[in-house]
Amino acid sequence: MSDYRINITRKITGKLEDGKLILYHNHQPIGELPVQDQGMTMYDGFELDQSHVYAVGTYAFEDQYAKNCDMGWC
Repeated sequence: MSDYRINITRKITGKLEDGKLILYHNHQPIGELPVQDQGMTMYDGFELDQSHVYAVGTYAFEDQYAKNCDMGWC
């Protein structure tokens, strides 16, 4: 019998659940990090609301080439 140690860091994913970041490898939970009371910092364009992460911004509608046409066809 032999011991082994394999670096799987790049294969880890995380999912925010109930104030914890649950870590997964091959869809199997392998650990958790409490984040609810730690004061999570989000980058510009993203916000945290309860256990959900949202991308936020402003969408500008562009004028169409042909106006008042049925589905853009004139």
